[in-house]
Amino acid sequence: NLVRESTGANAGGYVYGFRNLPHYTASYAQRNSRLTLRKNQFTGFASTSGSVYVINSSKTGDSLIIDSNQIYIGSNFALPNNFGIYCIQTDEGYNATISYNSIGGSNPNRSGNPISLSGQFFGININSTDTGGINLVNDNRISNITNKIGSNPNLNPISVRGDKIFI
Repeated sequence: NLVRESTGANAGGYVYGFRNLPHYTASYAQRNSRLTLRKNQFTGFASTSGSVYVINSSKTGDSLIIDSNQIYIGSNFALPNNFGIYCIQTDEGYNATISYNSIGGSNPNRSGNPISLSGQFFGININSTDTGGINLVNDNRISNITNKIGSNPNLNPISVRGDKIFI
């Protein structure tokens, strides 16, 4: 699948790969489980008002798989100054596997011009506040990214908060 931002006057701010709703319950029995997002391309991000969240799978249930996806900026990339990109974000889930994803550049496989921004960059941002499962992050490729901040860049290829996370 190719998921890309629309163009025109009402282009929207970001692409949600998927988001698990409703998410205001502590019971995993009521959340989506065993979700897989595999072999997709996400490109063409355009935002005029804030940060870009490409795959935001926050507050999912168990056994989330994000595998073999390509995330790159495409030709119509736009982002306001001091705003960032969150490529893969998962929060408050357990037993997640994030593997074999390619993040960066303006074309597939991290080729072409680099992603260049003045705000934060998070390739994979995983926050596991649940202690019941193990999360695995492996064999992802993150490259061809630059930051215009200068001597104090805020590039976070993999950001981890929590426990039972294997990288």
